[in-house]
Amino acid sequence: AFFATIALSFGAGLLIQRLLLRQFERAPVLTNVNVFIGLLLIFNALSGWLFDHTVKSFPSPFAQESWLKTRWFTAHEMGSFLVMLAVLLALYVFFRFTSLGLAMRAAALNPESARLVGIRVSWLLAVGWGLAAAIGAGLPIICSDMVGAGYDLVDEEVNGLRFPAGDAAALAVLHDEIDGEI
Repeated sequence: AFFATIALSFGAGLLIQRLLLRQFERAPVLTNVNVFIGLLLIFNALSGWLFDHTVKSFPSPFAQESWLKTRWFTAHEMGSFLVMLAVLLALYVFFRFTSLGLAMRAAALNPESARLVGIRVSWLLAVGWGLAAAIGAGLPIICSDMVGAGYDLVDEEVNGLRFPAGDAAALAVLHDEIDGEI
């Protein structure tokens, strides 16, 4: 189910860019912001209508008593850390050594020059949206108590955590407290 979620998220991100956002590629930045806010509202309402607005928790994909557990870290913390390292390494290799990754970098840094050398910038933006959606699938929410939507989106210690705004020490403690419940 986890890999199916990642694949579905990638496809959804790609489709959203190709079908909805493509028309606004050359529009002013505030137009894009308005479109993103509209999409957030639409998808939030749609998910609540389909699945209910009740926040549901999921068990950790890492067994509590596994070789990942150490004296200082739970199996979930170590597993999450190792998955994060694997994703970062995969992204580094992708953007550094593959022709698609290099083309995406060129399209992001200078779209006009990339178009002149035959790079399909619009499709690479869609792939970028797909990658962002796939990487973000299933991640917990960490926000300050100043974020107004934080109280609506975050069910404390179920799908995310909140910390007092401007309190870096509380944020650091919060990172230390993340365990298999999230």
